[in-house]
Amino acid sequence: MSIILVWSFNPSCTLARVGHGNSDIRDGKEDDPSLGVSSMIPSLSDTDELAHLSSMVYAFRKIKYQGCDPFQEIFDEYVKRNTPPQFMNPNATYKCHMYERDEEDTKVLIVSKTMTYPELETVEGYVAVIYAGTDDFRTALTDANVRSSLFGPEGVNGTHPLSPSDDIYVHAGFNNAVFSNGLFDRVRNTLNVVQNENPMHRMYTTGHSLGAAASVLTAVAMKLQAEWEDELIFSINFGCPKTGNTAWRDFTNSIEGLGIFRVVNGHDLVARLPDIRFHHAGHTLQLDRSAARIYWLHDGDENLGYSGIYYGWSAFSYALAPEGAYQHIIGHYIKYLGGKSVQDESKYYVEAFEKLKGYDDDNIHPPDSEVDDDIGWDDMPYDDVHSNIMEDHDDIVNIFAQEYLSLLKVEASDGVDLLHEYTDTE
Repeated sequence: MSIILVWSFNPSCTLARVGHGNSDIRDGKEDDPSLGVSSMIPSLSDTDELAHLSSMVYAFRKIKYQGCDPFQEIFDEYVKRNTPPQFMNPNATYKCHMYERDEEDTKVLIVSKTMTYPELETVEGYVAVIYAGTDDFRTALTDANVRSSLFGPEGVNGTHPLSPSDDIYVHAGFNNAVFSNGLFDRVRNTLNVVQNENPMHRMYTTGHSLGAAASVLTAVAMKLQAEWEDELIFSINFGCPKTGNTAWRDFTNSIEGLGIFRVVNGHDLVARLPDIRFHHAGHTLQLDRSAARIYWLHDGDENLGYSGIYYGWSAFSYALAPEGAYQHIIGHYIKYLGGKSVQDESKYYVEAFEKLKGYDDDNIHPPDSEVDDDIGWDDMPYDDVHSNIMEDHDDIVNIFAQEYLSLLKVEASDGVDLLHEYTDTE
């Protein structure tokens, strides 16, 4: 089950370096136009706002009503409980354009947000497609359940018109969530109506967990449409699992005008799943205890001088699966961004991609060294560690899932989020 929430908003920024306002994007390498939008780092304010929206959309998870009527009540209640500052601007208005629950139990909510500045005689905003995943992600991420399919909807004679070649495979469950039952076509049609009413709107996709993966596929599909081929499209998402094979990764990373930023909180295990057949597309914005860092297209690029993710990034999280469940909860992403990052942006958010360094201890240990050094990490080759933990892959995922669900119940009982609010009985 997935949920999509689409927000609309028109920013005043361009591909050039811009400031740090509510609608900014910070250019990570503005002197190399060949890198296109991919090098432009999202602002903290936008990332924090999208994290809140990715949390709020969970409140729609069991609503069976078709239409926009529940939106305003849920939105108002979320703001009252969480008081996120980005929703406090008196110049901001929100309008629901579509809500439905499709045959695959995917939920879609399309909403526009506009910011009006009368004294400047300007209106600005953004469009974001927001997915919420399902609690039952273990059926999608354990080895026995992982299947691949060609990217995009199936066309005539078994073709896949969005795939430029026959070797671009993605997780079948994520693909179905986006494209089954004509859902993407309906989202596309609604977005076109919203854009016609609000031209020049920038476009975001976002989501948490399996919804984050769906947001990546949606961003790619949007960028491949004729009407949006010249648009800047960003996916800023949270706790995203790996989405496809190497051909998918390389294809996605080559698309100009597309920027994918996967925010990962500490040892969140979902961001290291499913198995070694799958790979991450886009950049990794890692939120660690000691600092936040961003890694170029996850694996780095020696020619550009950018570092890849640190050695042992996956293996540590497998070793700490229960802790990874805690760090996967969307509320803890929000706590990091709204607490640490907002309070000390220079340390707990990012200005530029990590540069290549020598193979010293910084490349062996995670930056925040959350694991006791007595483990002897320096003496354990990564391949051996990864092979050993992968033997217990499904057991680790099941333990993680059980821990995650128990934590969600505690969070809900404490009133931390709206996961079990505004729902009918199945």
